[in-house]
Amino acid sequence: EALEIECTEGMDGVWTKGDASGLSFKTNGPFEMFEGLDVDGADLVKGQDYSASSDGDDSKSTLIRLDKDYLKGLDYGSHTIRAHYSDGQEPQTQFTVVSVRYMVKYDLNGHGTPQPDEQELVDPWILDYPEEPKDEEYDFRGWYTSDSCKDKEKWDFGKPVQEDMTLYAKWEQIKGTVS
Repeated sequence: EALEIECTEGMDGVWTKGDASGLSFKTNGPFEMFEGLDVDGADLVKGQDYSASSDGDDSKSTLIRLDKDYLKGLDYGSHTIRAHYSDGQEPQTQFTVVSVRYMVKYDLNGHGTPQPDEQELVDPWILDYPEEPKDEEYDFRGWYTSDSCKDKEKWDFGKPVQEDMTLYAKWEQIKGTVS
């Protein structure tokens, strides 16, 4: 009876853009019968887009690893990966490419309007500069990563966000006003 080759590990995998590693799959097909791989019908280049090997001591299975640099080039969403074997079998499964999402909130630090809306960032993770808040008795001096608003904590809006965070407004009292 012929072996029905199928994916045995990594089915419905999820890869997040920006991950440092690739995405792995395993089939029960013998590595010596493995001939190649396609994603969404496009053939991949072994050694560039992916690696394939026998799974250690178990030569009756094939371990496939999609390279992170290949995955970076894929669109977000669902994809089909299909392995090709010399007996004509083509086991396949789905995987999904997703993005990291970061939330950035703004704290006016006790003064000013309007309150900026929080921003949800998806790749690229660069913030849009919010409308500058105004206050009759204080001058707005920028957005900072801590409510103490020390100079070294001023946020650079050209820098990518790498975590959920809150930015705090820095204010300086206008001379001649009393609060």
